[in-house]
Amino acid sequence: MRSTLTICLLALLLAATSCDQPNEGNNMAVDTSRVASLDERDVEIIQYVLESDSSNPKDRIYFLTVTPMFDWGEVGEWSDPPQILIDFASSNGNKYRPASGAFLKEGSVFQRGTNKKAWMRWITIKRRISDTEVEIEDGVWCCPMGGGVMTSIYEKVDGKWKWKSRGNGENWISCIERRNRVRIPV
Repeated sequence: MRSTLTICLLALLLAATSCDQPNEGNNMAVDTSRVASLDERDVEIIQYVLESDSSNPKDRIYFLTVTPMFDWGEVGEWSDPPQILIDFASSNGNKYRPASGAFLKEGSVFQRGTNKKAWMRWITIKRRISDTEVEIEDGVWCCPMGGGVMTSIYEKVDGKWKWKSRGNGENWISCIERRNRVRIPV
């Protein structure tokens, strides 16, 4: 009887540890040693881009960085955005986490500590065209054949940022059926 009870208890413990746990609020604090240096104007335009995005499926784990994909190392090596951007995104319903909570393995993004598949979103200021125009690279990536990027020009009109046009940078989406990047005409 005692051995049966012990076996049942062990089975219950093993099953409980394999269950997915809710991820809300896990590691939302920025690693201050990895924070990107952004001025007030940079933060303002990135806030606008985050605010204007309504896509953020609740069943995905999202991380946020300002590091362009071209600069990612083999294991990620992303810079965290300032805490103000993480707090801003969370207050608008997008539950982004600092990039330092993720790692890259064989081209796929995973959450540190849980090894759950995740998505990395990057919003990078490619260049400032003028005091009122900026070119932004905005992309997402989860794994090979799972991501995309768009380069856009934003303009500040009457004190407010607005999307103006596609930029001159790279625009692509991954396509699992075609096993390559599909270029979007600029």
